[in-house]
Amino acid sequence: MSETKSRTIYYRLFVSALQVVLAGAIIWLLIRQIDFKSLLFCFENIRIGLVVVAIFSGISVLWLNSIKWKLCLLDRSNEFNNMQIFISYCTSFSIDMLLPSGYGGDFLRFKDINSKISTPVHSVASILASRFSGLITSIFFFVLQG
Repeated sequence: MSETKSRTIYYRLFVSALQVVLAGAIIWLLIRQIDFKSLLFCFENIRIGLVVVAIFSGISVLWLNSIKWKLCLLDRSNEFNNMQIFISYCTSFSIDMLLPSGYGGDFLRFKDINSKISTPVHSVASILASRFSGLITSIFFFVLQG
């Protein structure tokens, strides 16, 4: 391995480690600064029906996104059942929420699908199609909002 490549690898590792440390420090500071008694007081005033609707809506959106992602696999989608796709999508969504933005769940989805169908073209195409449809949806709502 050339010296330039090894420097690049060490630089990327350093930046990644720095992102993880900074994310951890921010979470630690937030936890130290939050007054949990007032936070619990906020939750006491929420009606249980609204919580159930919010949970059901969130799961429904994740389910629909996973179905959309499965449809983006086109001719290879019949190799997966809906629950496999849903679990993979939820796992990658959780990774997106927990890790710094440089990592992302798209890579996890790519690896998961690629390990099952061993065709990187379909894996990448499904992720790009999913991202593109999300962009189109965002633009639609932006225009709709006025």
